[in-house]
Amino acid sequence: MGTIFQKKNVTQMGLILVLVTTIGTMTREYQNNTFINLVTKGVSRSSIVLAKFVSSTVIFTLSYFLCFLICTGYTKYYFGSGLSKELFVSVLFLYSFFLLFLAVVIFSSTCFKKGYGGILIVVCFMGLLFLLNIVPKLHNWNPISLYSENMNILTGTLAYREF
Repeated sequence: MGTIFQKKNVTQMGLILVLVTTIGTMTREYQNNTFINLVTKGVSRSSIVLAKFVSSTVIFTLSYFLCFLICTGYTKYYFGSGLSKELFVSVLFLYSFFLLFLAVVIFSSTCFKKGYGGILIVVCFMGLLFLLNIVPKLHNWNPISLYSENMNILTGTLAYREF
């Protein structure tokens, strides 16, 4: 039961965590009027958004790979050298999807002054990706397959070369 939970829900919890922690990055700037202060000082809007994206990406990257190293060390210590040959590919696929998701979250938080509008855009984006995944010809081209197929790549039931 625990392995089913880990395979199915850990990445979903990660998406929710990324959404909750980053959806307010730009909306807080609007609500606290700090965005206006930066723009009046001559900083371009695109520079502000890019700085928010880069800082969120750096924090996410450090957290993601720290967790990866801890889990890999834990697995090697307790289970020997039973790591999958496709481990790094699977982790890289999931990481790239999270970067896309983070970009959509930052973009959506710039579109609205309240966090609810940004969440709506993110939910619509994810819904669109899931709907596009229904079409078999689009499955390998859909970014959601990076997210949904990483466990199949990790277990060896799907070759990453098929993407």
